[in-house]
Amino acid sequence: MQSIVSDTVGSVVSDVTNVIVPVPRKPLSKRAAFLMFAKRILYKLINFLKTTNWKSAKTWIVSAMIARALYVAMNEYGWNPFKKIFKDDHVFLTGAGGGIGRLVAIRLGKMGCKLSLSDINMAALEETKQVLINEGIPAASINIFTCDVSKRVSITEAAL
Repeated sequence: MQSIVSDTVGSVVSDVTNVIVPVPRKPLSKRAAFLMFAKRILYKLINFLKTTNWKSAKTWIVSAMIARALYVAMNEYGWNPFKKIFKDDHVFLTGAGGGIGRLVAIRLGKMGCKLSLSDINMAALEETKQVLINEGIPAASINIFTCDVSKRVSITEAAL
């Protein structure tokens, strides 16, 4: 009887013929590859912490650096489970005609939000809409209108 054993690199080793036959593998997604990398780093960190003295400052510094690197990488690729995802949310933004309001509109639009933009100056809103379209945000997800938030009548008209 022939026994076949699978080793850690994905090859099949036969005891009878001593021939290594490669087993085809499904390619990993970028997320799966990153998670496997993070898992390896975490295991190395745990082994490092088991073999070292916890009272050593070097242990704490290395642990903090690795934890920070993983946190930054997760935020960069959008894999932080504790971070709010804004995709397909509807955002009502006042003062979007220029300045900080325009920059926030661009940032939220790139995140995939549906935007309702308001300002006192309609010409500035048109310019903001054009900037958003040039940035690659679909025009269907941008709604603009004039609204003066200091006047209750203007807010009621904007809500209709």
